[in-house]
Amino acid sequence: AQVQANTQDIVELNYDFDFFVPKNKFNPANALDGNIYSYTTGAASAFANGAVTGRQPVVEGNTYTLSMTAASGQRGFFPHLFFWDAAGTYLGMNAAPVGASPPIVPGITLTTTDSGGFNGFRILTFNVPSGSRIAFVGTMMWYSYSAHGTADFNAAVAATQLEIGSSRTSFEAYRSFVQAVLKESTAPAFIQRSSET
Repeated sequence: AQVQANTQDIVELNYDFDFFVPKNKFNPANALDGNIYSYTTGAASAFANGAVTGRQPVVEGNTYTLSMTAASGQRGFFPHLFFWDAAGTYLGMNAAPVGASPPIVPGITLTTTDSGGFNGFRILTFNVPSGSRIAFVGTMMWYSYSAHGTADFNAAVAATQLEIGSSRTSFEAYRSFVQAVLKESTAPAFIQRSSET
C-alpha cells in the first residue's frame, strides 16, 4: 500500500487533535531516599531515615497542591517548603522551622491539611508569587523520620501528586509528555466506522 504524505500546515494539524496536559507535575525520578534538606543552604544530605521530594518544577503566579494518598503508607510531608530559582540557586523557605534561621521567601502562604499526626501532613497548598524567581519547590516527604525500606519509599513516591489548584483532586500518575488524541471527526473514515460498531 502506498502512504500519502500529509502536507497540512502544523497549525492546521493541531486542529485535528485534542491535547491533554498532565495534571500531576510531581516527577518521582527527582525524589531522593535517605536524604534531608539543609534549612540554610537547601542542599540535600544523607540521613538514613529521611526522604525528600527533589526539586519539582513550578511556575510563578500559580497556586499548587502537593498531596500524598493513603497508598503512601500514611507518611506525610514536612510542613515547610524549600525553593530554588531556574539556575538551581537556593532562595529559601516559606517560613522558619522552630529553632532555625533560614533565608525566607516573602509572600508565600502555606496551608497544611489532612494531618497524619505523628506522620506529618498529607496535603500542602501553597502559592508561588509572581516576581519571586521561584522555579522549583521541594520538601521532606518522610516525616516524621523513621526507619523505612525501599518499598516504603517507592510507595510514597508513587502516591504523590503536585497539581495546579487550591485543593487535592483525584490522583493521576505522572507522565512527562502532553498526550495528543486524534479527534474522531478528523480520523480516516474506516476508523470512524470501526468506532461505531
